[in-house]
Amino acid sequence: FPPSYVQFNAIPFDLANKYPVVQQLIDIVHGAVPNGKLTTFTLSSMSAWLLWAVSAKACGSNLTVSCVLQNAQTQSAWDAGGLYPKQDLRPGHINASPCIAMVKLTTNGFAYDQQLTNPTSGDAPFNCDPENVKHVKTYIQTS
Repeated sequence: FPPSYVQFNAIPFDLANKYPVVQQLIDIVHGAVPNGKLTTFTLSSMSAWLLWAVSAKACGSNLTVSCVLQNAQTQSAWDAGGLYPKQDLRPGHINASPCIAMVKLTTNGFAYDQQLTNPTSGDAPFNCDPENVKHVKTYIQTS
């Protein structure tokens, strides 16, 4: 196959030795399903579960769907414990994140490509150039 790349919006699994939160996620998944596959869905699911848990905890004894949803919408720097770049979840603030990590398909799976990613923010493995997000004209009319 020719060189093939995929854009990740979370810390790639092969960086678990550098980012303990990723290793913790891997340990949780493999503790439940020893040979469980790790995918972007795994990352999204963990983020959703953590958001629910944090939001539910904030409700205390008033645990209702409404309370959980309201608390989830107060997160202005959600990163799922460090798995993702910070994202503002407040209504009216949700936008596509410009932060990406490029991974290359290898015979052993996907591997983070630091040179192609060209990280922009210190120690994090992401390129967060605002130019990573392109805005296109929409033809949807709202009433």
